[in-house]
Amino acid sequence: MITPDFHKEPWKHPAVWKSHVVTMTLQYLCNVPTHRATCECNWAACVRMDRGARGRNDLDKAINAHWHSVIAEAGSVAA
Repeated sequence: MITPDFHKEPWKHPAVWKSHVVTMTLQYLCNVPTHRATCECNWAACVRMDRGARGRNDLDKAINAHWHSVIAEAGSVAA
């Protein structure tokens, strides 16, 4: 069995998948369509949809940074 690389796949880390599942929703903030990522721990990040692929990449980076901070707090691996 291959051990996951938590730096590349932080969502597979036990500290993350137990209570840090992120859901994605579409909402309108001041009439602007916005993607919102919300974690079970109440962490959240938003990006305007009109930013296209750059906005989605920024949101993915924010989610990964959140997961890496959870892993670092758990003391398992450095973020």
